[in-house]
Amino acid sequence: MTKQPQYRRYVVRALIAFIGIVAVLTIVRIALFKGAQSANGSGHTEAATGEEAEQKGVFRTADGEIAIHLEGSTQRVIGLQFEALSAATLHPEVTAYGVLQEDPSHTFTIRAPIAGIVHPGKDGRWPDLGVVLPDGAVVGTITPRVAPTVLAAAKAARDRAKTLNTDDKIVSDKVLQEAEARLASLTQPMPLVADRGGTVIDVLAQPDEAIENGQPVLRVARFDTILAKVVVPSADPVSDNASARVIVIGHEDHPLSGESIALIAVDPRTQGQTVLIRLRADGFALRPGQAVTAYLTAPGAPISGVVIPRTAIVRYAGKAWVYVRTTRETFVQREVPTDHPVDGGWFAATGFKPGDRIVTVAAETVLSEELKAQIPSAEEGESAEQQEQERREHRQ
Repeated sequence: MTKQPQYRRYVVRALIAFIGIVAVLTIVRIALFKGAQSANGSGHTEAATGEEAEQKGVFRTADGEIAIHLEGSTQRVIGLQFEALSAATLHPEVTAYGVLQEDPSHTFTIRAPIAGIVHPGKDGRWPDLGVVLPDGAVVGTITPRVAPTVLAAAKAARDRAKTLNTDDKIVSDKVLQEAEARLASLTQPMPLVADRGGTVIDVLAQPDEAIENGQPVLRVARFDTILAKVVVPSADPVSDNASARVIVIGHEDHPLSGESIALIAVDPRTQGQTVLIRLRADGFALRPGQAVTAYLTAPGAPISGVVIPRTAIVRYAGKAWVYVRTTRETFVQREVPTDHPVDGGWFAATGFKPGDRIVTVAAETVLSEELKAQIPSAEEGESAEQQEQERREHRQ
């Protein structure tokens, strides 16, 4: 009788232990299943987040263009403004290259009125290169160089006229005045006057230098009007009165309008036609020798396109770019051709269409945001270093 209760207690304990083990295994299995589900869900979330971040940062479109996503609040903060492109046309053009040169009709030479010795003006200064002289400026004086016999004869004539004028007016006052003026012209310094002013471009005599009558002393020029001498390729015909747009190197953003005034000799090296184009400086400091590119109107039908405003252009990597607004918060970076500068910007026949909305204010800020987004973070850089270190250890 005693053995039977002990046997029952042993069976109950074994049953309880078995139930406990099953319960523990069930809990562990549930925990592992939930953990795997959580890890899988986390992976999907990270992938979705990464994809969303890519579309909200800097990414490439289906056409391979770089695009940037800017939220509306960000656009308002940086003061983004847009402008819709309008249709435009451009006549066919011939491109020619050359240099600026002075306009002969605006260049003057100051010559010595008499033979003598050159002296500076009252201020003791002699004009130097680049000095601007006003009309009628006295640049110096010339002391006449006269042979002694000529001077003695002039003095004798003056004395004789004076004596005869005193004695009962045998010689009139007019004769006396002429004799005195003659003597004065041989002895008194004569002013050297620039009847027409301009910028001094050549100094041909220096103070205390002996010069001859009619010898050039200074050359001055006015650069409010200047000539562009360009060579047109032999295969591209132009007329002698074709309109032209001229770009001075260093002033690409400000084309000058002009008109060809003459077709002169053919360039012996290129066999191209040399064309002279008269330009107005329009406030630019234009000087002879500056390199220019000229676009002369050529025969043919006008080309259709748009004009990209100068305010929309940003410069990066040696090229010109604009940002085109494709959606409310997406902006695509697009290159602008700069081979057709026009008033207000650049003409583009391809890549853009009328109605495209481009950023005209704060485009530089958009570029900065794009470049900033392309810089890897510190965590990304550290992760890359760790991966490289692991690859090295694996090789070893």
